[in-house]
Amino acid sequence: MKNLIALFTFLFAIAFVQAQNFQDTEKYRIADHAVDKETDTLQQEVFLIKDSDHEEKLATFTVEDPYLYDGAYVTVLENPGLEGVKEVIKVELGYSACCTSVYTHFLLVTEDDNLIQLPVLENVFCDTGEAEVMYLFPSQPFGQTGKIVVGDVYYDENYEVTRMEVAETFQWLDDAFDTQDGLAQTTKF
Repeated sequence: MKNLIALFTFLFAIAFVQAQNFQDTEKYRIADHAVDKETDTLQQEVFLIKDSDHEEKLATFTVEDPYLYDGAYVTVLENPGLEGVKEVIKVELGYSACCTSVYTHFLLVTEDDNLIQLPVLENVFCDTGEAEVMYLFPSQPFGQTGKIVVGDVYYDENYEVTRMEVAETFQWLDDAFDTQDGLAQTTKF
C-alpha cells in the first residue's frame, strides 16, 4: 500500500511539474505564407491560427531570413499565475546557419480574449550548455508571484531547469505592466 501511495504521489508530482511548463497544443497552429510582392527577394510570413470552427488568424510574424528559416513551433502555458490571464502562447521561429537562432514571441491571452504581445526574445545557440533568455511566469519554477521575470535559464542534460539568473522583473497589474516604456502591445481576438 505504501508503494502504491508513493507511486501516485510521484505521478502527481510529474503531472504538476509538466503543467508548469509550456505544452504542445492542438488549440493553435502555425501556417507559413510566402508573400508575393513582385520583387526578386523571397519574403515569408508566419501566421498563428486558432483552430476552431472558423480558423482565426491571431498574429502575423515576419520571417527575417526565409533562406535560413527552419520553421515555427507553438506551445501553450495554461494558468500562468497572472491575474486575468488564461494562458500564454509561445511561438518560436528558428533559423539555422553556423549557429541556431530562435526568435520567441509570447502572447498573453486575457480572460476577455485580448492578446498582449510581449517583446520578442532572441536566443543564439552555438554550443551546448548555453543559457536561454526566457520569460518566466508565476506558475513556473523560478517564477515570482504577480511578476513576469526575464532571465537567463540554464538546463541540465535532460532539459530540466537547473538555475536562473534574473535580468529584469515586471510587476503585473491585472492587464498592464509597471514599466515606464510599456512592455507590451494589446490586441483583441
